Amino acid sequence: MGDTTFTTSLAGPELIRMRTWGTGDDRRGDYLRASPCGMVDIIQPLLEPILFQKAAEKGATFASNTEPTSPGTANIVPAS
Repeated sequence: MGDTTFTTSLAGPELIRMRTWGTGDDRRGDYLRASPCGMVDIIQPLLEPILFQKAAEKGATFASNTEPTSPGTANIVPAS
């Protein structure tokens, strides 16, 4: 995590660069005091399998309420 940039397009000139929400050296102590572990920047597709596995190990069950209709798509299934 770091900077947020504002541009006219992905290849366009950079208009503004600013620190992302709550980052920067002046906030580091806040996070160190509030969390038992350090910050980790991980994308959702990598994080979700870890969370599901650890939750399942502790007895959680999951229901997604979807059914596959074709590769890459799903329909919402009404709760019965």
